[in-house]
Amino acid sequence: MSTIRNQPVPGTGLTVEALANAIANARNTLAGGGDEPLTKMGTPNIVPADPNGVVFSRTTDGVLKIVYLNPKKQPGGFFPQGLNGQIR
Repeated sequence: MSTIRNQPVPGTGLTVEALANAIANARNTLAGGGDEPLTKMGTPNIVPADPNGVVFSRTTDGVLKIVYLNPKKQPGGFFPQGLNGQIR
């Protein structure tokens, strides 16, 4: 029996699981950690948390690297014109 995570994502050549893991890896690389894959050792990893159930947080710096899709936090990615205002 096939699950959704094994279904192909049209136009990518990847399964849902492989694509979700690739996105998590990209965020992890850009932000310097904190992301985990959709599955860990074949087990679903729905809410990445520590053994006490505390989920990870991100700094403003890490979020900007992700939304701009570059480690220098230069406009691009989801905000090609950049953001305006003070970011806290």
